[in-house]
Amino acid sequence: MTFEKFRQAITSSVFTTTSVSVAFPLESPHSINISLYRFARSKKIVSIKRGLYKFLDSKIDEFALAGILYTPSYVSMESVLNSCGVIPDIPLSVTSVTTTTSKKIVTSMGNYFYSKIPLELYFGFEKMADPISGVYYNIANPEKALLDYLYVRRIKNLANYRIDLTHLNRIKLTEFIKHYPLWLQRILP
Repeated sequence: MTFEKFRQAITSSVFTTTSVSVAFPLESPHSINISLYRFARSKKIVSIKRGLYKFLDSKIDEFALAGILYTPSYVSMESVLNSCGVIPDIPLSVTSVTTTTSKKIVTSMGNYFYSKIPLELYFGFEKMADPISGVYYNIANPEKALLDYLYVRRIKNLANYRIDLTHLNRIKLTEFIKHYPLWLQRILP
């Protein structure tokens, strides 16, 4: 398989070995793996993690990649709170929540943390499209991101944290907090 044929057949910016197998059904899995290895070694594609690649010239938002790496999940907590100006601290990793097992995924593009929450708390997010790659991902509303943050980190007192609540919609916050345990409902003013 030549890179030119490969590039024509694979149109998405991020792809898996499975999607390559679908695009090249006559190629053996071994042949596909060798081709991907050679393309990566010659810097034509980048291995994000085992079985997941992107073209060298392709850009993808870190939030969009978070949605690809582990499903079901949505970007939340520190990642959303910082991007909305609720907390000043810049997270070193992308933080998300999931209904499955908590997990840390280390990739060539950064670290991704997924924290488990109960199924009944899996709401309050919307689907967004990465304008660069066109990949869709789920991201929490700022109000939900705050509640996820407090719940997952077991924060029981806001006095020790730099949290600016002025950026939040109080009506949404009141609506969302009803689904959380009483200990969390008591700490928000």
